[in-house]
Amino acid sequence: MSAGLPEPEGTVGNSILLIDNSRALLRILKQRLQDELNADVELVADRAALDEALASPGRYRLAVSNLRLGDAEEGAAVDALLAAGVPTVVFTSSLDERIRSRLINLAIVDYIVKEGPEDIGQIIAVVRRIEAAARQPALVVDDSAPLRRKISGLLRRLGHPVHEVGSGEEALQVLAAHPEICLMLTDFYMPGVDGAALTRAVRRQRGPAELVVIGLSTADEAHMLARLLKAGADDFLPKPFEVEAFTSRVGRAMAHQELLRRAQEAARIDPVTRLLNRRALEVQAHPSSGAVVWVELLGGDAVLDRYGDDGLDAAMVALGQRLGAHLPEAALARPRDQALCAVLPPGAASGLPARLLALQRDVAALLVPTRRGGLRLQIAAGVSGRTEGPLADRLAAARAAAQEHALAAR
Repeated sequence: MSAGLPEPEGTVGNSILLIDNSRALLRILKQRLQDELNADVELVADRAALDEALASPGRYRLAVSNLRLGDAEEGAAVDALLAAGVPTVVFTSSLDERIRSRLINLAIVDYIVKEGPEDIGQIIAVVRRIEAAARQPALVVDDSAPLRRKISGLLRRLGHPVHEVGSGEEALQVLAAHPEICLMLTDFYMPGVDGAALTRAVRRQRGPAELVVIGLSTADEAHMLARLLKAGADDFLPKPFEVEAFTSRVGRAMAHQELLRRAQEAARIDPVTRLLNRRALEVQAHPSSGAVVWVELLGGDAVLDRYGDDGLDAAMVALGQRLGAHLPEAALARPRDQALCAVLPPGAASGLPARLLALQRDVAALLVPTRRGGLRLQIAAGVSGRTEGPLADRLAAARAAAQEHALAAR
């Protein structure tokens, strides 16, 4: 079994290198990459400038290059980039079978056919995919070592760190040891735990938003592919497969996973404070959890009137940060626009009154910057010491205590 990418020699740079004959296209693409990806971008329009750029090893994380560079032979720029170890995306104005055959035999990340200004969007999408792949470790499961190496090599081209195993049993061990793996490609036919059994076992623990499963089987084994999909696979690739089909299927599957993750996050996370929303807190909090704290922003309506929605958002973000600092062991949520709450673990209520008093003093000393000037905050905090019963009832009791505190403070 081998895991991860080989360590590159020297320091890996953070710049993206753009190579094309058209300086106008280079300027447009540079601006888009800077605006949309906040990338450091360098431009090259001739072979001499390319040679100079590649004289410093490890300077670039990625190159986007035309297949033709005016004063060099066709493909020379791409060859130089690959020889220097720079991951490369090629864009070309023509794609006959000769060029296609050459491209798929090169160790490039991908290629794009350049037909018009709209193709800049495709380049941006490919760069985004490569950036994401570095954070998406993959697992290849196949008892055929040559095929395993081929698939792993393709994934590494796309930017994924890769683990390889030769059996379903090994795959389960690696997945347990590396929960960060979010993509698995598995063959169907394997001794012991086959692809369908492996997929079923995985799906009992991890859903599609956590792990994409792509099954592999020969094209004439439709019933095997059906079994993989029924077991919970997200997609399949018939063997043998074209490189373009592989790249497209993997890219599409990972994009779909990202959409699922965002949907799940939107359903449970407050978009402003990045804390749990009330529904997610009630699902997450154990019925026998510890004390519950309710923190109310005093004068929230006045803040909204004077400082607007942005001001209220800034106030709640600052309040959430301070609450997390004073109660780091608690699960935090935003149950209402102008209130936060914290659910402590059992037995963690020791010294809670003093901690909340320190929180109030800390918050009172804050000056929250907004577009309409500095904002001072005041809060009221209440506690429910009950450790059993529905969380909604305990939150209501803590809120009532906070309201009593607010009345007493007036």
